[in-house]
Amino acid sequence: MTLPPAGLSIIGCTMNTLLRLLLLSFILQHSSFILSAAEPPAPGDLNSLLRDALFAEEATRDLPQAAAGYEALLAKWNEQRPLAAAALYRLAEVRRKQDRKDDAILLYQRLLTEFPDIAPQAKLARENLTALG
Repeated sequence: MTLPPAGLSIIGCTMNTLLRLLLLSFILQHSSFILSAAEPPAPGDLNSLLRDALFAEEATRDLPQAAAGYEALLAKWNEQRPLAAAALYRLAEVRRKQDRKDDAILLYQRLLTEFPDIAPQAKLARENLTALG
């Protein structure tokens, strides 16, 4: 399929708009992968918020709605940080109990890097790192 030169319309859309829609489609299809790099508290909710905010930003150009969507996503993610810290701490504990000391140390260090403000896990991670040497 050949595309017409930029500036020509396809069903009322300019090439720039078509490219934006293709990009938006790609991002929406891969939004779960994008979010998986972070601590995903409620994947469905966060994916929906991201999808809706991207649509508002790129398709409808409703920037205030897009900003509100992104802010809501960040607020929801931030609310779930204590659960992610607890899961990371528990995984480190499992590795320690499995005599996988190096893995446990890396997980405790990750916890302190990503969640230094989450008590009691950060405190316990520091104590365990000291005990593990």
